[in-house]
This record gives sequence, structure tokens and C-alpha cells, in this order.
Amino acid sequence: TSTNTSIHDNVLKNARSGVLVDFDSGGSASGVSVYNNTIADHGWHISMGADLATSTASGVQIYNNDISDWLNWQYPSATYHTDGIILFNNDNAAAVGTYSLYNNYFHGSLGAGSATGYIACGQKTSCTIFNNLMVDDGSASCAGYFWFYAWGGPHLVYNNTLVASPKSAYRIAVTTDGANAAGKTTVKNNIF
Repeated sequence: TSTNTSIHDNVLKNARSGVLVDFDSGGSASGVSVYNNTIADHGWHISMGADLATSTASGVQIYNNDISDWLNWQYPSATYHTDGIILFNNDNAAAVGTYSLYNNYFHGSLGAGSATGYIACGQKTSCTIFNNLMVDDGSASCAGYFWFYAWGGPHLVYNNTLVASPKSAYRIAVTTDGANAAGKTTVKNNIF
């Protein structure tokens, strides 16, 4: 993926990944913007990931997207884990990528199989998340509507509205293994 790529004003439906930005092999997702898309019924609606220390992502913006439905991926087992947005670099030595996620509307069920979250900020990510609306229809549980895990942070979560299912164990989940998001996540001014 080249830097300063824009993915916008699309209607995307019914694929494993709606938007997939793979910046592996030393590539860069820096400056990528994903906005004004209607994205429905994927396993991962927006995925940006890499597996090499030389792969970089900074200044990524994901905003004004309508993200809904995971019906084709709701297997009763963990065959597919479902996400609205999942961000990661699986190499411990990688530079931390910076992501801004705002003004997105998430709605529908993440499924009954291996539902992860509407937003999952994984290894080597630093996420600023604000002004998003998340409305669960109440039919599935998930790891957390926001899930921060594995050598990430700092993360800032503010001014979001979450209308949650009673089945969701966590609205915001922070995994505390290794040198990750624990102690580096600030959550303020959200409505649950």
C-alpha cells in the first residue's frame, strides 16, 4: 500500500473483508484515509495489518463510515472472528502505528461465533477514538465494543455513544498481558 491512499464513497457488501489494507513486506499505510463508505456484512469491515517491523502506519484516518451486519460470518464456532475495524502489526519490534477513528456508525450484531469488537486496536497500535455511535441489536456477545490488546497504546477514547446489549460482557476491554495497553488507555466523556 502506498502512502496517502484514500478509500471513500463506496458501497461494499458480502466479502471476507470490506476494506483490506495489507502493508506487509515493509510497506506503509501512512496517511491512508477510509471515509464516507457504507460497509455491510463482512467478517472484517475494515482491516489494516502487517507482520513486519519495517511496515509502518502513521496518520491513518477512518471516519464517517456506516458499518453494519455480520450475518454471513456468524458461525457457531470460532471459524471467523468478526470485527468492525481491526488494526495491528504482529511484529514486536515494529513502530507503533497511529490511527484516528471518528464519526463512524456501527450497528447490528457481531455474531454468535467469535465476535471480537466493533473496534479492535491490536499489537503496535495507538488509537484515538471519538464521536462514534455503536448500537448493538442484542443478539450476540463480544470481547468488547472497543478492545485494546497486545503491546499497544497509548489509546484515547472519548465522546462516543454505546447502546449495548446485555450479552456483551465488556463495553471496553483492555488486555493486560506483556507491555501493552494497560495503564496507557484513557477513557472519558463517553455515554453508555
